[in-house]
Amino acid sequence: RFCANELDPREYLRQPWKRGEWVYATNGHLCIRVPAASIPDVAECDKAPNAQNLFQKHMEQRQCEFLLMPTLPKVHACRACEGKGTMLAVKCPACTDGAFDHYGDTYDCLHCEGSAAGPGWIKSERDTATKRPCDSCDGLGSSLRVNGNVPLGESTYSLVYLSWLAELPQVRVCPGLSAELPTKGQVPAVFLFDGGQALLMPRRD
Repeated sequence: RFCANELDPREYLRQPWKRGEWVYATNGHLCIRVPAASIPDVAECDKAPNAQNLFQKHMEQRQCEFLLMPTLPKVHACRACEGKGTMLAVKCPACTDGAFDHYGDTYDCLHCEGSAAGPGWIKSERDTATKRPCDSCDGLGSSLRVNGNVPLGESTYSLVYLSWLAELPQVRVCPGLSAELPTKGQVPAVFLFDGGQALLMPRRD
């Protein structure tokens, strides 16, 4: 769940990768790593970001006081996909990717407009249907926009992502700095858990 899904054009982030003594996974908002010895089948990836430097900077060079994760508000599951993050859909018969051309002009397709399966797709239970990431929640199972952000230390973080991290065993957190302080740059929250480490970027309200 910590990898990017099919809606992210960066295919190299759609699976974990090995670098050095760690295996990493990220969707661009949060990054998690566990010892490579615990997942020996994961391969290296030249295109993957150098997350090792991020962890070194924020875990080894920063003075952190790790605290127990606070109690979080309830996360509301996405209604469109019932929290699954995916749904079955078929291609829209009236358009291509949510639009169509007519006499040289391009029009939005009203047949699939606002479809939770994404532009150019219609939710369906047919045998020929394809499993698609839910467009309403970006395939996460819970909408970042609907659930919003919650304060933690000096900054705020996505409730959805915090809830994911809160499920990790024996997790503790060192909050980062506010995303509203551009002169200091974005400083992520650091998480320690039984079996690994994680970083989560702050969000602006």
